[in-house]
Amino acid sequence: MQDESGSLPREPSIFSTTVWTRLRLAQQGDRSAWSSSYLQYRRPLVRFIERRIRRSVDAEALADDVVQLILSPRFLEKADEQKGRFRNLLLATARYQIANANRKRNDENPPPHLPRAAYEDVAPFLSAPEKEQKEFAGFYIAEVLDRARDLHREECRARNSPEAELMDLRFDRGLTQAEIAARVSRTVASVNTLLARGRAALKVWVREVLCPMSTSEEDLEEEVKFLLSIAARKKSKH
Repeated sequence: MQDESGSLPREPSIFSTTVWTRLRLAQQGDRSAWSSSYLQYRRPLVRFIERRIRRSVDAEALADDVVQLILSPRFLEKADEQKGRFRNLLLATARYQIANANRKRNDENPPPHLPRAAYEDVAPFLSAPEKEQKEFAGFYIAEVLDRARDLHREECRARNSPEAELMDLRFDRGLTQAEIAARVSRTVASVNTLLARGRAALKVWVREVLCPMSTSEEDLEEEVKFLLSIAARKKSKH
C-alpha cells in the first residue's frame, strides 16, 4: 500500500459536505439519511477496533459509540468547522474511544458517569500513526470494493454478461487470461476485452459507492484514484 517513498498516496483533503448534511438530518431524527452511509463505515470500524479490544461484542458497541459521539450537536458543529477527511475523523474518534475504554478497564474505581466527549477531546487523536491510517484505509477500501463488485455482479446478471464472472476468475482465483479463455471457451482476445470492460464498469460502481461522500467531481475523482491505486497494489502483491 506504500508508494516508492514509503508514504501513503496523496488523497483528497476535505470533508464531504454531503456527509455533514446526512449527519445533521440523522441528528434531527431522519436515521435513514445516514444509515446507508454508516454501513459503509461500520464494518471497517469494527474490524479496526476488534484488533485492539479483542472482543467482538465490545467492538460492535464501541463502533456504535463512535457514531453516536460524532452525531452529538456540539461535536458535529465543531468538526464541520475544522474540515478535513471524514474518514480520518472516524479513525480519530475510534482511537479516542479505544483509549477511553482501555482507561476505564484499567481503572479500579471508574466514575459511574463520564461527561460526553467534545471535539477537542478527539482532536489530538487525528494525528494517527501512518500504520494505523493504512490499516483503517485498507479496511475501508475492502468495504468499498466489495460493495462495488456486488453492484457490478447485479448489473452483469441483468445484462447476462460474463464480465463479473471473468473478473472473479482473474482477480480472486488468480487465473491467467489464457486459463480463463480455456475455462469459458472463449478466445484470449475476447477475455481481454471483457476484462477491460469489467474494470471500466467496476470503476463506475466505485464512483457510485463513493459519490454520497464527495463534494465535487474533482474530489470524487481523487478518491476513486486513491482507492483503486491501493487496490491495484494489493493485487500485485498476490
